[in-house]
Amino acid sequence: MGAFLVTLGFASVADADPIPDGAAPSVDAAAAPAVDAPAIAEPPVKAATPITIEPKVAVEPKIKGDLATKAEATSKADATSARGATGGKAGSRSRTAAREPQHCAPGHRATKASGGVCPDADAVAGVAVKKIHCGPHLEVVARDLRLDDTSRERLERIAQRYFEATRRRLVVTGGTRTPERQAELMLEKLAHGDDIVALYENKAAATEIRNLYRDGVGVRQPKKQLIHAMRDAITAQMDKGIYVSRHLKAGAADVRSRDLKAPQEAAFRHAVADEPGVILIDERGSAEPHLHLGL
Repeated sequence: MGAFLVTLGFASVADADPIPDGAAPSVDAAAAPAVDAPAIAEPPVKAATPITIEPKVAVEPKIKGDLATKAEATSKADATSARGATGGKAGSRSRTAAREPQHCAPGHRATKASGGVCPDADAVAGVAVKKIHCGPHLEVVARDLRLDDTSRERLERIAQRYFEATRRRLVVTGGTRTPERQAELMLEKLAHGDDIVALYENKAAATEIRNLYRDGVGVRQPKKQLIHAMRDAITAQMDKGIYVSRHLKAGAADVRSRDLKAPQEAAFRHAVADEPGVILIDERGSAEPHLHLGL
């Protein structure tokens, strides 16, 4: 009887909570999906990461390359400027700059002798000069009258004496000339058939310029080129201390003589005589009559 009750008890427990063999409890089965869910969302995050990084990697080399190119160009430009600023070779100018014409003052041109640089407009034969304008005692009709300080002061004193004696201003028609201006005037005279050898005191220098003109005309050389050739020849003469004209020296002035009456001419000569160091030359017998002052 007792054995029967024990057996019945075990059977009741088995019927009340049966657990199939090999099956997990219901609690574990519900928790399993919550553990696996985060692992499913990870792949999209990992796949999107390379998309945002790859463009940066592709752009950086190009930027660095552009910066390097600009830096190299800047370095070359600085080096070229440094060579020019430190007195490099005369031919160190860029090809573009070498082709650009030099815009010089009237009567001044860049030549091979000057290294392609405009000569100083305020210097004649190496002497510093200043442009002279009309004043209370002086009337300047010359194209470009430039004198050094000493010559200017002498001319002003002469003009003042002349004005005090005549009440008229002294008229200056010409002054110191540049080699190019001298070449232009000589070419005009030669083109009109004037004998410049007879006109100029330095016969040898005048003959050289005349022959140069004849050679150029013989081969139909353009006027501009012919003037440049004559100018270069005059400059070469000056470098040797030879002046085909007194006007190539600093301190020359031509005074108008065509309207001078005898009393006025006498007053002018007295005014010049009272100024030491000034030479008066009567050139009224030349193609362009005037009284020349060597100041």
